[in-house]
Amino acid sequence: LMMSSANAQLGSVTTHMDGKGVFPSMINYLSDHLNSILNPIATVELMMATFLIGQPALTKFAQEFPTKEPIGKTGVTVDYGLIRESFAEDRYEFGMKGKFYETSKPYDPQPVQEPFYMPWYDESLGDAQFFVSPSSINSALWSFWKTGGLKFTLTDSMLPKKFPLRLNTHDLDTVFPGLKDQFGDNIPCTITAYPSTYPTVAIKDGQITLSYDGGLLTTVLQGSNNSVDALDLAANFDVVVSVTTKDKKIYPNFDTVSLKGVKVNRSQIPHLDIFKVSQNLQTVTAAVTKAVNQSVFAKGLDLPTIGGVDFTNPSVTVPGEYAVVAGTPDFSKLTENIAEVVVKIFEQQFHGAVDSAFGLKSNDDSIDFSNLLQQ
Repeated sequence: LMMSSANAQLGSVTTHMDGKGVFPSMINYLSDHLNSILNPIATVELMMATFLIGQPALTKFAQEFPTKEPIGKTGVTVDYGLIRESFAEDRYEFGMKGKFYETSKPYDPQPVQEPFYMPWYDESLGDAQFFVSPSSINSALWSFWKTGGLKFTLTDSMLPKKFPLRLNTHDLDTVFPGLKDQFGDNIPCTITAYPSTYPTVAIKDGQITLSYDGGLLTTVLQGSNNSVDALDLAANFDVVVSVTTKDKKIYPNFDTVSLKGVKVNRSQIPHLDIFKVSQNLQTVTAAVTKAVNQSVFAKGLDLPTIGGVDFTNPSVTVPGEYAVVAGTPDFSKLTENIAEVVVKIFEQQFHGAVDSAFGLKSNDDSIDFSNLLQQ
């Protein structure tokens, strides 16, 4: 969070902060809309007051923020406890664990490489920056793999209506020759993907690489209570993704999707040609990758606002070994009752920090922030 030196002429409500960033933008916005609250008193230097209020308030917020949260009914918990914070002259920085683990086994070791360093703030990316390390992502993948959360079954109803390949024995026979002859024509099927070990993510040189070792199980549904596991294959996927941003949209792209190491675990299809199956799978993988890039990713994904605050020049980049979501907050679209929101936040959350900053003592559970300004 960026801050710059400031002067406030409260007598005529001409508060202005030079420079860009969260605090200058916020103060300048408030000064244009809070004539009824900022009663004229005197000329003050706001920089020290900003530190006196901001530092204990942010520290209090970070310390009291819940650190462990179960993720629904998945059996996985995320620990985002504070591990580092610093309040520099021009920004506030904090680092959180971002570690996932099985809820029932919180102390089990994980084969996940811890990050070697904390990322550095880059002024060119914007005033607000959020970094995600591959260690956190891999910790999540490990935990969900251990609890079975990465097993996924695809049915025909999940596919788009215009998808060229349907999940039935007729269409899948083009990929797995002999399936139709063994089980009949146009019989519905499902495909289940399951990892044999936990997938891993690596971030380097502007690209994100996902490595996946696992199985593809094709099941033929011969009736409401009768299904046959027709073919169980093992394979390795390496997916390389790049990300660009433009006009407040994020554009991912599958650069390469490689399939290798295809082999048969189990098969109910007589005389299955695994070499032909491997070629067919590579053709399907290339076609699906191209379709996703052109039909889904090419349209871009909207970057959302956060808490009513829009971001100018938002970006998602992978400049080093971290993924970085960044932008400059724009407060101009906040509702006109922002003053009430700010007052309520200070009264309910930060009154202790305000007390200590101004040397006040209060037996109440809240402070009237507008009266505090007058004091």
